[in-house]
Amino acid sequence: MTPGFIAEGIGLQPDESAECRKSGNRKVPMWIYLKSRKPFTFPGLWDFWLDRDTGSQLYTFTIITTRANGLVRRLHDRMPMIYDPPWAASG
Repeated sequence: MTPGFIAEGIGLQPDESAECRKSGNRKVPMWIYLKSRKPFTFPGLWDFWLDRDTGSQLYTFTIITTRANGLVRRLHDRMPMIYDPPWAASG
């Protein structure tokens, strides 16, 4: 497969996220949300790929991550970056 030349930006607006914590042999989901319970934005990138041999189309997506803050660090060493876009204040 060959990547497209330009990846497009995108923002996801969940009102919560989950990260699993190990408890013995089980994974327990831990829900993460803002204190205000308002939606927030994860920045991401998407791109369109085309397999030259088969002509198959594939859309890919990634969420941009950063080092975990003090609250999330207990669960994982990284977390989605939280973006506060200017247009979010008006909505």
